[in-house]
Amino acid sequence: MAKTEVVNGQITNIVILDPGSGYTNLTASVKDPEFDFAPEDPNSVDVRVELRPVLSPFGGHGYNFIDELYCSHILLYGYITETDNNQIGSEGSYSNIGIVKNPEFVSASANTANTPDVFDNRIKIVTEDILYAIEGDVVTQLDSSNKITFTGKIHEVDDTANTAYISNYMGPFANQSNNDISFDPTAAIVNSTGQRIIINSPQANNTIESDYIQRSGQVYFMEDFVPLVRTRTSREEYKLVLEF
Repeated sequence: MAKTEVVNGQITNIVILDPGSGYTNLTASVKDPEFDFAPEDPNSVDVRVELRPVLSPFGGHGYNFIDELYCSHILLYGYITETDNNQIGSEGSYSNIGIVKNPEFVSASANTANTPDVFDNRIKIVTEDILYAIEGDVVTQLDSSNKITFTGKIHEVDDTANTAYISNYMGPFANQSNNDISFDPTAAIVNSTGQRIIINSPQANNTIESDYIQRSGQVYFMEDFVPLVRTRTSREEYKLVLEF
């Protein structure tokens, strides 16, 4: 149940008196004034109000796009410009995009950037051995038995800052609280030719892992496409696509 607020003959606001619950459909109407109201008269300027109530889905609009829009797949719109290069990288390439609802992030620690507004899932390392880090190369870490405990791919190299970024990483062991990244910031990294890349000490200041807790959140959409090569002036645009 609701009431309207009228100023100078116009509805300026609607106040919900009792929202109720369990609705499956809605109708709404405004009661005609009792005097001096004749919208059917061709000489009258009176107009009868027509309302179109909208019944929001469970959780509110946007809570579940697929159920709300009655589609089987949905892709939202995104626009990336050169100003976003500090978030997703200005070099290298990528071939996957996704939509994740309610991702979780760890709190600040020695090995995290604690910037959940920047969703960069790469591992950043600073090393004097940047010469041995080549974009696209696969790198690993080994335990004392030469068993692989971590593998990843050099996504981007910044020669001016002796910095490399590792993506597409995986491994069997968790070594941090609330984080299942198997990367060991105190161990050397081995490239595909067997050369060791030593991370500068102290490692806490020269290794930054993503604050994103791996596999957290609800995945709404994932897409794999032909790799896009990024530059410092790259711009990408993504549009909403619905499949019914």
